[in-house]
Amino acid sequence: NQNYWMAENQFAHLVKILIEISKYHIITGKLEEIERSVEPIIGQLNQTGLPLDIDVVKNIRNHYLAKQREYAQKIFQVAGFEFEIGKRDQIEIALKNEGFWIGKRTNKIVLDSLIRKGSHLAALIKRYRQLQRIASNGQSLIKYYDRFSRRLRPVWHQNKALTGRILSEGPCISNISKPYRAAVCGTGYQCVYFDFRN
Repeated sequence: NQNYWMAENQFAHLVKILIEISKYHIITGKLEEIERSVEPIIGQLNQTGLPLDIDVVKNIRNHYLAKQREYAQKIFQVAGFEFEIGKRDQIEIALKNEGFWIGKRTNKIVLDSLIRKGSHLAALIKRYRQLQRIASNGQSLIKYYDRFSRRLRPVWHQNKALTGRILSEGPCISNISKPYRAAVCGTGYQCVYFDFRN
């Protein structure tokens, strides 16, 4: 496949560039300088945590759980029977009854294709999954919330991600869904929410 080989060659070229950049930073001492300057920031992040209003999180999560149940009923109404929405084979049966066929997957790409073809059921399942992810995200925040300090306690890593970016886990801060605006600002501070993708 010509496109595959082009992509592979481009990737190999990118790797060479990154290696050269790394060599330059190591030789000039810049890499060590950058890493050392980040260490105290990582330490502070791990020590401080994120003040969080857990009641706000619970209310938002409960709202999306209710919306998820609402969409489940809509799905069952369109399908004409109840089934496990998370199982591919059962989704396949429901979509066949609507007049649509799927392959081995029921991911977003497949659902979007069926939606363009006019599948009302695929649109409902897609929205149901979105609501499910948001509700699940809220549950993750509740799980890792420290009730004694009233803070979220993610663990930050400086060198764990292959991309070189700072990584947080338990939970991953970058994966907190937009609806969860529950951070508590200290006196004299303001909370700012932003997204690099927009």
